[in-house]
Amino acid sequence: MSRSTFSTSSPIVVLLDLYVADVRIRATDGADTVVEVSPTDPAKPSDVKAAEATRVEYDEVTRTLTVVTRKPRNRFVNFSKRPESIDVVLTLPSDSDVRGEVELGDYLAEGVLGSVQLKSGLGAVRLGETGDLTVRTSIGEVSVDGVSGSAQVHSSAGEVRIGVVDGGADVSSGNGTVRIGVVTGTAKVKVSNGAVSVDRALSDITATNSNGEVRIGEVVRGKVVAASKNGRVDVGVRDGSAAWLELDTKVGRVYNDLAAAEAPEAGEPVDKVEVHAETKLGDIVIRRTARLEEQA
Repeated sequence: MSRSTFSTSSPIVVLLDLYVADVRIRATDGADTVVEVSPTDPAKPSDVKAAEATRVEYDEVTRTLTVVTRKPRNRFVNFSKRPESIDVVLTLPSDSDVRGEVELGDYLAEGVLGSVQLKSGLGAVRLGETGDLTVRTSIGEVSVDGVSGSAQVHSSAGEVRIGVVDGGADVSSGNGTVRIGVVTGTAKVKVSNGAVSVDRALSDITATNSNGEVRIGEVVRGKVVAASKNGRVDVGVRDGSAAWLELDTKVGRVYNDLAAAEAPEAGEPVDKVEVHAETKLGDIVIRRTARLEEQA
């Protein structure tokens, strides 16, 4: 195993360009950045060679750490035999920015990071707290505790779970469920096969699904579009918000728990929400939810 230590008393920028690797990141309040590179299997010569060939560099002027592995000319990963693989462990200052690309492998981050941009061909992404977030993975689940800023997360196949997005969100999965706890900004959620579940949306939200249910636990204000081609649509409207509804199901029933009322007077201080709910096959449920605090 190789170990490199750099003096970094404030956040840095990390650039990762890796072939087959598992990456673990620890964001701490320490004054050093430590990079550990080891072969996944110390008994396998190709893993040892890959670890030895990994380049680790730190530029003090730009405060940029670069970790790069050798990549074969043929970038196709042969799954009939395990390709050369390494493990990378980074300990770095909290709020550091991370940009990473891995052909095959997992990302695991603990602590608070700054802006994060990750790309993975095959592997899971599990993060704690981040700033602006961009994740793209072909196959693999994505799990994030919280995002302070915008979130753009796209998985071709895999479940996506985000606790809180304090900002806007653009999240999709081709094959897998998307679950978001709270989103404060404008949100777009799209699933082709799976389920959409958003606990609370505090602004405009568009949630669509080709095959599966759409559930938005609570909406407060703005425009809401909840649509499924095949599945139930369930939307909760916060108590006290005035709602305008457009509901349409081709095969199914509509259950509306909201009582009819006069429109608010012009200038009256009340949250207004416009709900468009549609499904070709399934029920539509609109209900009131108890008023909660808006803190994410």
